[in-house]
Amino acid sequence: MAASLAGRQALYTGIEPGSLVVLALVVLVWLAFLALAHRRIRAMRASRPPALSPRAAAAAVTCTLALAVLGAATLR
Repeated sequence: MAASLAGRQALYTGIEPGSLVVLALVVLVWLAFLALAHRRIRAMRASRPPALSPRAAAAAVTCTLALAVLGAATLR
C-alpha cells in the first residue's frame, strides 16, 4: 500500500530517474506476488489443498518485505 501511494505521489510531483527505477521494481515485485497468490488460490480449489511449501512461503515473505523497502525508498 505504501508503495502505491508513493508511486502516486511521484507521478504528481515529477519522476526522477532513481524514482523511476524504484517504481519499476515495485511493479515487478508486485507482479511476482500476484503470481504467487494466484498459484495458491488455484491450489486451494482442491478438496484437500496441499500445505503451503516453505519455498512459496519464503517467496511471499520476500515479496512483502521488498515491497515495504521499495515503498520506503520511494518516499525519500
